[in-house]
Amino acid sequence: MSDLGYNLWGAIAGAIGTIAVLPPLLWWFLGRMPTAKFHKVETLYRETESLHKSEVENGVFSPDDEATFLRLQTLSGSLNGRMRTMRDKVFHLYTWKDEFRGWWAGLSGKIQCISDDVRKFRAEIAESAKRHSEMAQEDEPSEGNLTESNTSQVIRVHSG
Repeated sequence: MSDLGYNLWGAIAGAIGTIAVLPPLLWWFLGRMPTAKFHKVETLYRETESLHKSEVENGVFSPDDEATFLRLQTLSGSLNGRMRTMRDKVFHLYTWKDEFRGWWAGLSGKIQCISDDVRKFRAEIAESAKRHSEMAQEDEPSEGNLTESNTSQVIRVHSG
């Protein structure tokens, strides 16, 4: 085969390789753009807020655990403010050029920081709920361990 044949096959192989690599690379890059990252974080934040509200309504945070309740409320308010600020920034990205500028300016990194904080907030809610359920189980007397002092508690638990 001549030198021209090798060059032709080399050009074809290079074109096929480039075409094969571009879509995954583009998919990877677009997933890291501010609007794509923000929509994921916003969904996670909404789920976390609804979890927090349901735990508060279910009485998971007892008066004894007021410090945890106040810390979680403060964290919730802080995240809410940061999400609103970031939402304003992301919703003002109209074109691909704006999107790329936002990415270059570090907007995606800031969104990732918020995402990490939302996950930490979610973990704290789960940890508080676990502590609350453990404390509730410790407070309940067991049936195999009846004494005069806790017999009335067991009867009240089973009847009510």
